[in-house]
Amino acid sequence: DIEALAIHPKTNLIYTASGDDVTNENNGHFYMVDGQTGELFPVGSTGFNEIEDLAFSPDGTLWAWVKGDGLITIDLTTGTGHLEIASNASQVLVEELTLSKEKDRTVFYGSANTELWVYDMDANTLDVACTNLFGETKALEMVSDGLQILPAGFLLVATHNVPFGLHAFNPETCEVITADETLTNKFKDVEGIALPINACAK
Repeated sequence: DIEALAIHPKTNLIYTASGDDVTNENNGHFYMVDGQTGELFPVGSTGFNEIEDLAFSPDGTLWAWVKGDGLITIDLTTGTGHLEIASNASQVLVEELTLSKEKDRTVFYGSANTELWVYDMDANTLDVACTNLFGETKALEMVSDGLQILPAGFLLVATHNVPFGLHAFNPETCEVITADETLTNKFKDVEGIALPINACAK
């Protein structure tokens, strides 16, 4: 039940984590991924039940959203999670998570149904930025300067079971920029998006 995907901004290593609908009792487990074969290599349990999404900050800190608990950080060598910001899931049920690529700010973007939430950790503000996401968002990823096909600061968004389920989104204007019907028709339930920044820069 892989629910999350992230690529380390400095090493390009791929990491993933599971939800709670697993067959091996490894709820909320943390893995490394072979980028060529897709094989999973267990790192360890996060100690939490259901990881919804992963997001690296520019300094290499790995953050995760845990359903029913809030924001945690994950130790890359052991998989152990540490609760950083508790959240009442009945107030905001964040499904996906990504981080701004700006080095001097820590800004989280999260989706809750058709709403895009923005949490500025430095300013300690939580706001609804947009209310027009297509539907149940399954993956979010912030575009950085290394990706040439879209401006930095845009979001790549995967939406479950709707037309044009993979698209680009401008969080400043709440505008859908483009949609890739070819990818949408091939992959109908994308659970995670991760951009290898160094590879894209080349």
